Amino acid sequence: QAKIGTLFVSGNLLTAEVLSVQKLSVEGMLANVGVVPSGDLSTWPAIGKPQKVAELLASVRDGDAKQQNGLPSKVEEGSVAGDDKTLKFRMVTPIAVQRPDKLKEQEGITELRRITTVKAQLIPGGKTMIVWASALEQDWNKGSKDTLQSAADSFAVTET
Repeated sequence: QAKIGTLFVSGNLLTAEVLSVQKLSVEGMLANVGVVPSGDLSTWPAIGKPQKVAELLASVRDGDAKQQNGLPSKVEEGSVAGDDKTLKFRMVTPIAVQRPDKLKEQEGITELRRITTVKAQLIPGGKTMIVWASALEQDWNKGSKDTLQSAADSFAVTET
């Protein structure tokens, strides 16, 4: 059985497009934010309201990021959808920029943001498998969105 943690990471270093898969303990995820897990945790609705669960997953991802610079991700308004076993959403993560004037000069923008599409599937044993597919906002808007969204949508847990 796979260990809990990051199972797979792939990306294009030239464009900063990244796709990763994680396996997490639902109880551990809840306990890390001070929630005492109890009762039925076998469906997303039993765990919590979809928006709140998406926000929890986003904060877990922020905690995993090595260089988040203290800037929290936000779940994109209206993006949360799912059913008992699958939860999907998009999140936006601001990236600290040391020299916005240079960024404006070189790229024509003054801020950097990462867009991430997320698909989380509950699996037996109180675990979840999550695919995170992301790109810088300017690349997301220039075509990465369709590719990364398709990759995330195709993700399915067939065995655990």
